[in-house]
Amino acid sequence: LHFEPEDASSPAEPVFRFKAGDAWHTDLHSGTLSSNTWVHLAATYDGQTARLFRDGVEVASAAAPGGLVQCSGQTLIGQGLRGQLDDVRIWARALTASEIEAVYRGTSPLIALPLDESWAVDGTSLHDASGWGHGVTLHTAPVDGGRADAANKAVPGKVGAHALSFDGVDDYVSVAPHGALDLSPGPFTVGLWVYPERPNTEDPVLSSAAYSRESEFYPFMNVDGDQLWYGYGDGSGLRARG
Repeated sequence: LHFEPEDASSPAEPVFRFKAGDAWHTDLHSGTLSSNTWVHLAATYDGQTARLFRDGVEVASAAAPGGLVQCSGQTLIGQGLRGQLDDVRIWARALTASEIEAVYRGTSPLIALPLDESWAVDGTSLHDASGWGHGVTLHTAPVDGGRADAANKAVPGKVGAHALSFDGVDDYVSVAPHGALDLSPGPFTVGLWVYPERPNTEDPVLSSAAYSRESEFYPFMNVDGDQLWYGYGDGSGLRARG
């Protein structure tokens, strides 16, 4: 799996080349790669077909019947590459297209907030354990401005040492915009522990300040008395359940 230009004047293209059934096979993606930009490449072989994936999407395939020719030499990673590599993985089977997409998008949570800080006041940066390094901040003042209260919002937790207590007035946690939080491609899951303290009142648990139209709502959760509401906008309308 490497980059190779068609000629000296052409930009590099991703190429998947290997030997199977005593013959060399090449799987070439005609789309060029931009320099100084991260791109995820993956290649699979199931004994019959070689497939090349770019950013989780299959972009080329080639028939290649026969088994791979075993090589007794070293496996070389990055030799001759001027650039960076990250998260290199090899499996002993051909992953499916959906599995390749999951690897590209990341199999760990897009955001993971333990909320285990022992001291949490207005402006406290909260730890994101997902590895994405999201900017997460606790606020205890109104969104449109005002004085923050100085109370420590850390309380004994359900999971881990601590949780955050919200006063139902002006306490909230903000997560900075990030491309990794784009859920528009389709499936998603949201999970959390919540301890509502007032009956017969609709309390928002998760939402977004980015959109005001229901058809564009980011996934949300609301606690309404003894009911839980959740939903999201699909671009044309609001899909919600309770």
